Amino acid sequence: MACGALWQLLNYWSLPAEYYCVTFAVLGTALLAAYRLAAWERIARPALVIASFRSANALMSLSFVAAALMALSRLGTSTTDWSLAILLAAFSLLGLVAATLVQHSGFRRWYITVTVAEAALTCITLQQQIHLSPWQNVELFCVAAGLVLLTIGYVLWYREQDRHSDAASFCLLFGALLAGVPVAIAAIVNRFGYQISMMDELGLATISVMMFVTGVMCRLRATTLVGGALLAVHLAMLLVFAGMRAQLAVGVYLAIGGAAIFLLGVLLSVYRDRLLALPQQIKQHEGAFRVLAWR
Repeated sequence: MACGALWQLLNYWSLPAEYYCVTFAVLGTALLAAYRLAAWERIARPALVIASFRSANALMSLSFVAAALMALSRLGTSTTDWSLAILLAAFSLLGLVAATLVQHSGFRRWYITVTVAEAALTCITLQQQIHLSPWQNVELFCVAAGLVLLTIGYVLWYREQDRHSDAASFCLLFGALLAGVPVAIAAIVNRFGYQISMMDELGLATISVMMFVTGVMCRLRATTLVGGALLAVHLAMLLVFAGMRAQLAVGVYLAIGGAAIFLLGVLLSVYRDRLLALPQQIKQHEGAFRVLAWR
């Protein structure tokens, strides 16, 4: 009944169809979070927990399917726009959140499936909006697939504990190669064959630094070696073309990024003990987290 009333309000305000999908998806995510907190703390009756779980899955599933069908209809009629791309990207993030919150293995597989589908529709919609060349489309697809594989690899690595997972190693290695190598090839070709592409240069710097830093922090060989090699290649290109004016923007970007990483490392080292104590404080409801123990 609450969803029906909300539907009538959205209809009264004459809002576009995108708002319907997002509203019910966010409501379903909130119900799923409430179910998970209730399951953790055991603060609600089992019947309410089950009702919240079923309502959340129903709302989110309907929202995901509605968004996918709307995207397919607009792709078929070539009426896509940037709002549709943003909507699909938001649903991809909500799918990841739902897959993290839900405990049932069947629903987790369902949310992972719809997340992949929404991400694929996002890439297709973006491709129609930015009007790239075939080689740029290949580069964009490879980078997106590599970032997805890296995300999956880090999640599998985090959950594997003492045992080594072949799936995590595969995702980390091929994700690092797909995310970094196409951007590096495009940057090299543009530098030596055409003109400097700032998008490729900044993308190469960002991806290589992030892979190298996260690889060192997590002690992962694949991302450390690939990220370090790509970063060395990029720095070598900067030194070779040191006299060009376009180097200034890349140099400023690298300087700001390096300063941000350095400051983050300083803050983590200063507050290391407090950060390590946070999980125990949350579990025992100490300090500011005592609100979690309230009725």
